[in-house]
Amino acid sequence: YEKTFMFAFFIYAIIFNSLNTRSERFNLFEHIGENKNFIIVMGSIFVLQTIIIEIGGSVFSTTTLNLKALVMAMLLAVLIIPVDMIRKAIVSKK
Repeated sequence: YEKTFMFAFFIYAIIFNSLNTRSERFNLFEHIGENKNFIIVMGSIFVLQTIIIEIGGSVFSTTTLNLKALVMAMLLAVLIIPVDMIRKAIVSKK
């Protein structure tokens, strides 16, 4: 269960970090509507990842996470956004 939670957290963190890497500015959603492929790919990864976690079973060595655990993995993963905002603020001052 813990390994599945960490796996979910890791993948969700990568998805949220993809927003950070789109721009060195603070607006993570700047021009996002102009890149429909980005939205499709990241949305697909998010959905497929959640399906793999929930029904992957022995093929992916995952255990079904309850809703609370899934939401907690996502919330922890979102923390990568403010961490990168701090990094951007420090870099922009130099």
